Amino acid sequence: PYYAGKSAIVVGCDLLYLFTAEEAALPIKSYSPELMVTPVYSAKWPDGKAEGIRAMGQAVDRMLPRLTALVIGPGLGRDEAVLEAVAEILYSVRSYKVPVIIDADGLWLVNQRPDVVEGNHNVLLTPNISEYKRLRDNVLQQDEVEDEVEELKRLCLALGGVTICKKGAVDLISNGVDVLTCAATGSPKRCGGV
Repeated sequence: PYYAGKSAIVVGCDLLYLFTAEEAALPIKSYSPELMVTPVYSAKWPDGKAEGIRAMGQAVDRMLPRLTALVIGPGLGRDEAVLEAVAEILYSVRSYKVPVIIDADGLWLVNQRPDVVEGNHNVLLTPNISEYKRLRDNVLQQDEVEDEVEELKRLCLALGGVTICKKGAVDLISNGVDVLTCAATGSPKRCGGV
C-alpha cells in the first residue's frame, strides 16, 4: 500500500488516508510522514475473524464521508477475512458515490465475487493482461478471444457498467459504451501490461 499512497502524494494528492494492517502501519509511517496511516485490522485477528471483519469495516466506513476517492488492492493480500471486510466496504462505499479504483489483489476479490462491483458506475478496474484474462474467463465464461474492443465492452456491461482500463502496450478503456485507447509510453519503468 505504501507505493500506491506515495504515488498519489507525488502527483498532487493533498491528504491521503492509508488503511492497512496493524503490523504494517509503523514501517509505512516511517517511510513517509505525509501518509495518514490508519491500522484497521491485525493479521493475527486477536478477537476472532468475525469480530475483526466487523471492526475493519466499521473503521473504514467511519472515514468514507471524508474520502474523494478510494483505491483498493495494492498490498491488500488474499487473506479471506480481509477480503470479506473489503467486500463489505465496497458495498458501503456505493452510498457515498466515491470513485473506487481497484487493482492488484482487489481484482482477485472482484474475480471471486463480481457482485461487489456490479452496477457501480463509480468503479474503475485496472487489470493487467493476466488479471484481465481471469476476469473475462470468470465473468463472460469464455476463454476465447473475440474482437478485443467488443469483448471489453461486453465485460464492462456484464459487470453492470463498471469502467475497465485494460493495461497493455496500448491501454483500452471502456465503460461498456465508449472505448478510449492510450498508447502513451509514460514512464520507462512502466511494465506495458506484462
